[in-house]
Amino acid sequence: MKQILKKSKILSFVFLLFLMSCSGNKRNQIYLDYINNTIPKLEEYDKKVIESFREVTGDNYIDDYEIVVQLDKKTIPYAKELLKYANEVYEEATIENVKNTQKIYIEWAETYLSYFIKLKEGLLADESIKQQELDKTEKILIEANSLLEEYQKNVEDMRFKARLN
Repeated sequence: MKQILKKSKILSFVFLLFLMSCSGNKRNQIYLDYINNTIPKLEEYDKKVIESFREVTGDNYIDDYEIVVQLDKKTIPYAKELLKYANEVYEEATIENVKNTQKIYIEWAETYLSYFIKLKEGLLADESIKQQELDKTEKILIEANSLLEEYQKNVEDMRFKARLN
């Protein structure tokens, strides 16, 4: 009887290890899916935002009016699409670490969007306060960069946890 109990305990322990292993594999698979599928999709949305903005800035700069038109017609709508998709990903996330990482991304996307909105408002502002308004956008951009760094650290942590390093 003792031997049966001992074998039963050993089998229970082995089964418990197997279940823990399966749970870890499922978590790793979710991490991998987020890293390999979700992040590239987020990057596609972000690329649309950046490219639309670059069409009227830097070497492509004509005047502030062109920037305002581009912000209004393309950049801000693309940033809203990015934010919408980021929220969808958050709602579908099943693991706390992914949800937390995605929440940081959403905060970044909201800040990114507010940067473009404030930039548009600054460019449309009266000349007497225009520079003051544009200075506010720089602070928003600094905040966005800080959030992006935090997000990237979380993604690296996720890669490590999924043993992708």
